[in-house]
Amino acid sequence: MGTSSQRQSILGGLGNHVYLKKQNSLRMLGIPVGVQIIVVGEQSSGKSSLLERLTGCSFLRGQGIGTQYITSVNSQHQASCEVVISIIPGSQRSPAEKLTGIRFDKTPSESNLPMLSSDTLKVPFKGPELTFNDIPGHVKEENKLVFENLCKILKNENVIILVVMSCLAIGSTDNILKVVRDADPEGTRTIGVLTKADLVHDKDVFRTLHELVSGSSLPLGYFVVRNRCTGEDSLSLDQCKNKERQLFQKPEWAAIAALRRTGVDTLRNELRRLVANLDRQELLRQSIKLTGQLEDSRKALEEMGPPRNLPASQREYLTLLACRFEEITRNALQGRYANAVFSQEPGLKLIDQVVTLNHGFSSLMAEKGHTARFQTDLFQVSVSKAVEEYETALANLYNVVSEYPELRGILPTSKLKCAGPSGQSIAEHMTTVYKEKRSPELGTLGENLLGALFREQAKKWGSIVDGHMGAMIVTVHGFVRKLVEVVAGDPRIRKEIWGTILLDKLLEQYRRAIRHADFLIDVELNSLPMAVEPFHETYFGGARAMRLAEGTQDASATADQQVIKPGAVYPVTGKTDAEQVAEDMDDVLRSYYIVSLKRLVDAVCRQAINHFLLRGPESPLQIIRPATIARLSDDQLNQIAGEDNPTKGRREHLKSEIFKFGYAVKELRDWMGEEEV
Repeated sequence: MGTSSQRQSILGGLGNHVYLKKQNSLRMLGIPVGVQIIVVGEQSSGKSSLLERLTGCSFLRGQGIGTQYITSVNSQHQASCEVVISIIPGSQRSPAEKLTGIRFDKTPSESNLPMLSSDTLKVPFKGPELTFNDIPGHVKEENKLVFENLCKILKNENVIILVVMSCLAIGSTDNILKVVRDADPEGTRTIGVLTKADLVHDKDVFRTLHELVSGSSLPLGYFVVRNRCTGEDSLSLDQCKNKERQLFQKPEWAAIAALRRTGVDTLRNELRRLVANLDRQELLRQSIKLTGQLEDSRKALEEMGPPRNLPASQREYLTLLACRFEEITRNALQGRYANAVFSQEPGLKLIDQVVTLNHGFSSLMAEKGHTARFQTDLFQVSVSKAVEEYETALANLYNVVSEYPELRGILPTSKLKCAGPSGQSIAEHMTTVYKEKRSPELGTLGENLLGALFREQAKKWGSIVDGHMGAMIVTVHGFVRKLVEVVAGDPRIRKEIWGTILLDKLLEQYRRAIRHADFLIDVELNSLPMAVEPFHETYFGGARAMRLAEGTQDASATADQQVIKPGAVYPVTGKTDAEQVAEDMDDVLRSYYIVSLKRLVDAVCRQAINHFLLRGPESPLQIIRPATIARLSDDQLNQIAGEDNPTKGRREHLKSEIFKFGYAVKELRDWMGEEEV
């Protein structure tokens, strides 16, 4: 090994002192930076000898002896010299293997030991900051322990790769070159080094070397160097350098020497340029990366809020959280989506979902709510598409019910499946019911008859309303869960808010909404049939007029003629009492059914949903408010918002990160300012 001054002289010319100083500043903060130089090649190609010339540090070498470890020589920028050698076990080594050695020959005593190791021999010494790595020569895919480590190292953007081959074995590194090209496809970090130049005597070899060096397939080209030969172990580094200079001054080397790519000093100049370029790129990358990490840490600390050790700070934190919850909820109900949170979480656009579901509910009630079909359509417009979309939406909602086990016992036990009205007209059914329930007075329509027919015709309403209320509860519940997740960044606080403040009250409000919907159903189906007179008369009168027009108009009349068919003045002629009552009953039932249906749909949407689930003072969306926080006891505040040890640790860690990243960013910005000057 060379002297301390020799090593510093050798390495000092490779690293730019400005870059090294900034790298050391970052490294002191625990930020790993710096360029590494990796030496790869076949066994006995001269890698260790080259590494010795570049670092001033001696390595195991000799005939039949090759590198068994990945050797990392790390030079730290410091005036004094200090060497601490260690072996870092490979990641795939078992505990027992980490204590196992390697063999250097095939003697019986060492026959059970491996020839290669995935461990890293680390040799750090203090001086200008650079890292060299010597890789074992057996770089083949079957030697997975070395091959996998090598591939991982070579892909690092801060690694310079020296591909080493003997001048007498050109082409022997084809396997290694394939690995290198995969790691550095542009070739901007790869340099070829041809070693053992003193052994070249054949003219054909000189010609081959000249062709390779002058027209290299590597973008950064090849360099030719002389190694320390057998018997020269006692020579100093300066003596080795003189022998190399003398070699390339010989006539047979003139053509190659003229290319200015011979000798370790020439190689070192190229390394100096490349190291400086990679150092600068690395510092620029680190500046961008650290700036982002600084902003992320600041944002994370800001989201944590001020320290929460006292009831006052805990109440302040939760009050601010409640205010944000209240604001986003208000915007979600009013359809004002300017807040960025609605772009990030489209599921929070609550009123859009509510309006869509209510429209589908209304359409389903109109199209499929009645048991048997009326003689004339209820409505003049088709609602089939809206019904189809509504049923699909309900199916999708119920697919996520499994995520909410807390809703068991509140939601309907099965998905809504509502068939349309039967193909048979209700007229036949009305005739039968009339005979069974008619009043003693001839031809009269008792209220019992209307009620019985109406309940039969509307008996599916209950299940449809139950399904709709279940869908709305799932929608509201999902909204509350997502919003709590958004406004409360700390998972522990979310869990405490959910368990201490929300869950029991949410479930009670859902039950209240369902009870009210059941009440509305009971009023419509089991109370005395009645309607506000003007509206009922409008529907009933319209039905009669339509039937009368159909029965009296002569089909042979022209558009400007009004012709009454003979006998139409007495349209009841030839009809039995039951038939006439059934016909009138269809008009009465249909008109009352429309009034009741509209009344129920409106009441469910306005009362059970809008009031009990959305906007009422005790609705689920009004549970988290500043007033709620004001009523919490000190113990409850501490339970919900008090900082546990992990939270305190995270706060201190973020503060440390902000200081570290802030200092590093300042260092790098100062450096970039110097670069511009």
